[in-house]
Amino acid sequence: MIQRFVKLRILRDKDENGRYELRHDSLALKIFEKITLVEKELLEVKTFIENSYSNFERRNHLLSEEDLKYIAPYEDKLFLNERIIRFISTSKKEFHKARRRRQNILVSVATVIIILLSFFTIWALKERSNAVEQQKIAELQKDAALNAKGEAEISKQQAEESRRIAEKNEGMAIEARNQSEQARKEAIASRMIAIQEKNRAEELSNLANEEARKAQNERRIADEQRIVAQAAEERAKRLRLLSTAQNLALKSLSMDKEPELMGLVAAQAYAYNRDNEGSDTDPVIYEALFKEMEADIRRDLERARKKKKNPFVLLYQR
Repeated sequence: MIQRFVKLRILRDKDENGRYELRHDSLALKIFEKITLVEKELLEVKTFIENSYSNFERRNHLLSEEDLKYIAPYEDKLFLNERIIRFISTSKKEFHKARRRRQNILVSVATVIIILLSFFTIWALKERSNAVEQQKIAELQKDAALNAKGEAEISKQQAEESRRIAEKNEGMAIEARNQSEQARKEAIASRMIAIQEKNRAEELSNLANEEARKAQNERRIADEQRIVAQAAEERAKRLRLLSTAQNLALKSLSMDKEPELMGLVAAQAYAYNRDNEGSDTDPVIYEALFKEMEADIRRDLERARKKKKNPFVLLYQR
């Protein structure tokens, strides 16, 4: 019957792929109208698979993940030859291998990131604990200095009171001397006592001044300790930001399907690294920037291909 249709010029003779085609598109259209929707879908899927196999023979391109998902519902309803069945099976194996490789890479990257974050977190917590301890010591020293200053003020007041008492006793001694010799002797004795008290008051005043100087030194030491604590906290903050820059750079390397977001993340990682005195030749940062640049170039080439423009012109403009 097929040969008869060929002789009647209804069918074309067998081509290099062993297929017969209708000579008139109007006949193909009428036949296509008669088949069911499921048959049409099966025909489209079968045609797609055969075209993909032809492309595989010419260019060695296997089916992609989207292609396998597309033919999966119809695969058991199609009658395919052994070569195409092997072609589909090979595509599935390669897809599963690629997915396992991606999973292994993601697991490795995640493990490295977790280890790095844990290390920097522990280091930052340790530095912060040391800074807090230094601040506490500084506060204790400051309180001790303030207490010493208060005691010095009290000693000074006591010395002043003693001096007033001594002056009062001296006046009483002069008055007693006019009354009697005995009173004079008692006045002299009182005066000597007053002089001793005055000397003691001066000693206490000197001691108070010395304590005040010590308190000032303690306050200066406390200020220096606080500055050291602040510097340690700033250094811990800078290291946290450098760690964040590394994490962002690593994150951008896994964002191939979101090139624009990948570029923003890579740029932010570079800014964090630059603003916090990071290494100018950090390999992770520059790998992220280079990968983002490659993605931009690929998008330019794709736009040039769609608009049928010379891609080298776009690359020169960039």
